[in-house]
Amino acid sequence: MSEHEHHATEEMVVEKHFDSSTTPDMAEEIDKPEEILAEKLGISKMAALRVLEWHAGEVASESEKARRHQIAIILSELVPSRPGNLEAIVLGLMFASGTANFAQLGSQSEAAKRMARSVKCPHCGKAHEQTVTRALISHYTLRWADKLHLTNYRFRRAEETRENCKKARINFVAPRKVSNP
Repeated sequence: MSEHEHHATEEMVVEKHFDSSTTPDMAEEIDKPEEILAEKLGISKMAALRVLEWHAGEVASESEKARRHQIAIILSELVPSRPGNLEAIVLGLMFASGTANFAQLGSQSEAAKRMARSVKCPHCGKAHEQTVTRALISHYTLRWADKLHLTNYRFRRAEETRENCKKARINFVAPRKVSNP
């Protein structure tokens, strides 16, 4: 095989294995969105521009409705809540939404330990320790995730693990039967 034939064959092999999708479409890189839409739909650029403006308005409107709905859900949970559980409810929301990382709360257990403190009882005047447990934070985390349809599972147990823990708790708490000889 001559050097020219070898070079031509090598080019064909490279061309055959080179995926054309890896080559950027320069026209698409420099075209404006309305130009791309006009070309794809076979409409004028002005019509495509109107479609894009309408679509942007619809997306903004739907996004605003979704935000208002989620805020309504959040406020409906926070307003009637008992004062003692408010911290746990807010922590649950933070863990469910993934914002607990920004507040550097660590795990649910660490957040619960930070929330323990003495509170003076308004009825008897004695100091009582008010605690927020990890289980309570976890309860509200699950509630928020379900209510707001959040998919942040970083702080959630698997359903199988949850069921096993429930069985273990029941076995531990259930009174043991003693057989009389």
